[in-house]
Amino acid sequence: MIYTTIMNGLPLFYSARHIESVAFMYKEHYYMNKMVYCINTTPSDVPEIKNSIPGGCVPVYVNLEHNCPIDERGNSPFCEAKWTDEFNASLNSFDEIWDYQIENYEYFKFHGFEKKYKFRPLRYTTWFDKYRRDEIPLYDIQMETVIDTNTRMWTLMILTQDPVLHKNNKSVRSYDRIRLNLTNTFDSDVKFKAKNFCRYGFDAPHYDTPCTMNCTRIYEYICMNKPVIMG
Repeated sequence: MIYTTIMNGLPLFYSARHIESVAFMYKEHYYMNKMVYCINTTPSDVPEIKNSIPGGCVPVYVNLEHNCPIDERGNSPFCEAKWTDEFNASLNSFDEIWDYQIENYEYFKFHGFEKKYKFRPLRYTTWFDKYRRDEIPLYDIQMETVIDTNTRMWTLMILTQDPVLHKNNKSVRSYDRIRLNLTNTFDSDVKFKAKNFCRYGFDAPHYDTPCTMNCTRIYEYICMNKPVIMG
């Protein structure tokens, strides 16, 4: 967990450096006096957070996870029930829950947090200005990913192996045509410099279902002025 301060010296907590852009966006667009934002922090962070919040402040949990769809018991099929229990217990420490994914409302409603829920969409932030430059692209496609699911493996095979063109009776494989760059890093400097040197961003779901698109990665590409191809 990363701790910093914002206006009036109030604390701001966020889980890791790779979501610093999102943290800055909430600070830039949604700051309200006496509110303390905790962005994607974990249940284990709650005791430290509670000890650091000044009296009279409103603790706000900002959710960046995919909580929906849910089953008949209110559990996400992508998370263990133990995680759900710990996560929900930690939410009792917050007065408000902010989320940029409107579909997650169903999760919070099921677990009795609907009165705390507030929809706060992602917006452009000047944080990205330091990375946006007019450069000649080095890569056709930039893909920020770990190849750990069938969907991503299949997509990578399509981009790099499968014959996709037939010209003059000759099969041309896509890797002869596409300059693909893969990154997997928590280092914002490395990640966004790579995104600036591509023509298109590509995002494939982490899980093998389209309901789990990583909206923060899509948001980052758009803020970097790059079209996004959805897998």
